[in-house]
Amino acid sequence: MGSSEAAKPCVAEIAAEAHRVGRQRLATMLLEQEPRPAQQVPLLLRMGELPLALEKAAHSADVELVHLVLLHAKTTLAEAEFYELLLPQPNAQHLFAIYCRAREPETLKALFYHTNRPVDAAALAIREAYKAPTWAQRMRGLAIALQFYEHSAASSPQCAALARQTEEQLKLLDVQRQLERDTLGHKPPGFRFLDQPLNETLYRAWAFGQPGAAEKLKNDLKVPEKRWWRLKLKGLSHKRDWPTLWADLGSARRSPIGFQPFADACLEQGASDEAAKYAPKLTPVEAVPIWLRIGRVDDARKVAMAVKDRQPELLKMVTDHAGG
Repeated sequence: MGSSEAAKPCVAEIAAEAHRVGRQRLATMLLEQEPRPAQQVPLLLRMGELPLALEKAAHSADVELVHLVLLHAKTTLAEAEFYELLLPQPNAQHLFAIYCRAREPETLKALFYHTNRPVDAAALAIREAYKAPTWAQRMRGLAIALQFYEHSAASSPQCAALARQTEEQLKLLDVQRQLERDTLGHKPPGFRFLDQPLNETLYRAWAFGQPGAAEKLKNDLKVPEKRWWRLKLKGLSHKRDWPTLWADLGSARRSPIGFQPFADACLEQGASDEAAKYAPKLTPVEAVPIWLRIGRVDDARKVAMAVKDRQPELLKMVTDHAGG
C-alpha cells in the first residue's frame, strides 16, 4: 500500500499533463489544489499565467519564487504591462524594490512612478541628483523629481507643494551658480554661494555687490517684504555701503521693519555718523538709547524733554547716563 501511494502522481504533475494536452483551464483549476508553491509557480509561468503565478509566489513569502516570477515577467512583458502586473501586489512591489536597490537602482524610480508612489520616486531622484558628480546631472535629477511631483500635483496637495519647492530650488541653484561665476576671485577661501539657504544667499549677494542676483531671487521666489528689507540691510551694512543703504532703504518715509534696525546695524559697524541719520526717524523710546550710544547726550536729552510728561523714564535714562 505504501508503494502505491508513493507512485501516485502529485497534483502538479497532473496539471502539467493537462496543460500539455491543451486543457489550460483544467490545469489552472488543478494547480489551485497544489499545496506546494515551488511546484505550483513554475508551471503557472510555463502556462503564461503571470498574474496568478505572482499572486501565489507573493502569498508564499518565498523570496526566490517572487524573484523568479518578476524576472520572467520583466523579460517577457512590455514596461507598462510589467508594472500593471505589480500594482495589486504590494508584497511583490516591496521585494522588487529591494532587488532594484541592490542590483538595478535606475529601475527603482520607474517602479515608484508606475506604482503610484511619486513622492518616493522624486525623493530618489533628488538623492541621486545631490550625489551626481556634475552640475548638469544634478540639475537634470532635480528636473526629473519636479516632473514626478507635477504628474500628481492635481490630485495630491502634498505633491503640489513639493513641486513648488523643487521648482524654487532649481531657480535658487541657477542663481547661485551664476553668483559663483560673477564673484570668482573676489571671495575669501572656502566661501560659497552654492547650496546656501535662500536667506543666506540674499545676504551674501548684497554683501558682495550683486544686487541684480538679489533682485532676481526676490522676484522669482516671492521673498516677503520684511525679510527682504532685513537681509538687504544686513548685506549692505556688512559691505559698509552706507550711500546705497540710505538711498535704497533709509531715506524711505516708512519701513516695514522700522528704522531702529538701521541705526543698530550702523553702530555694530562703528559708523556712528551713519546711525545718527536714522535717529530722527525713531520713536522717543528708540531714539534716546541710540543717541546715547552714539555719544550725543544733548540730542538724547532734547528728545526726552519733549516727552517728559508722558515718558519721564526717558529723561531719567539720560540723567543716569550723564551722571554715570
